[in-house]
Amino acid sequence: SKKTVIAAGTLCMVLNIISLIMIIEWVPNWNSLRAFHSVFFLLLYLGVYTAMVRGTPAKLLFVGLLVKSYAEFIVTMAKFLEIAYLTNGLHRVYVQTSYSFYFNLFQCVILALTYPLVWIFFRKKISQVMATRNQAWSYLWIIPMVYYIISLAFGALNAALIAQWQFLVFNLVSFLGFYLIYYVVIEMLEQTQKNMILSESNEVIKQQLLFQSEYYKKFG
Repeated sequence: SKKTVIAAGTLCMVLNIISLIMIIEWVPNWNSLRAFHSVFFLLLYLGVYTAMVRGTPAKLLFVGLLVKSYAEFIVTMAKFLEIAYLTNGLHRVYVQTSYSFYFNLFQCVILALTYPLVWIFFRKKISQVMATRNQAWSYLWIIPMVYYIISLAFGALNAALIAQWQFLVFNLVSFLGFYLIYYVVIEMLEQTQKNMILSESNEVIKQQLLFQSEYYKKFG
């Protein structure tokens, strides 16, 4: 059911964030594991969706990358807020490898603020568009893949760059911009699906009228 799929996706996202926090707390050179951690959970998302969602590999990859990119957005935004609060609010010296309590707190706050909107987007749009049949699915996964790569690049930046207000603006604009692109693409897919159904319906009506015309010519 949809509720089961959504619950499984939410659980994977929570595990993604918690495991990242654990790695940061327990592994001194945590940044060396970031790429492995990111790829591991991407494969986990794909595995869960492949097992629970009916769809082609391209569709599942598209959805998996959407979820993973959202998780990466939460992490990078929490990092920015943590650095800004520690340096400007508490006037502490930020240590590059330290992730404080405030980092975890900001992740929860960002998740609470943004998740309802993402939930509506997935429930209203993604769940419906998964049923569409379109050759464009073969390459649509590239769009969230690009944002995912950008998110990984954000994670590799040092604290001095993350603390810049330009980072905040670019991160927000890119996130909103990509989701706007997703919305437009999904609207196009839905409209294409409607046109296909209408075309098939018109073809059926045309065949029926042709059959009736032949019938009346023969027996009329």
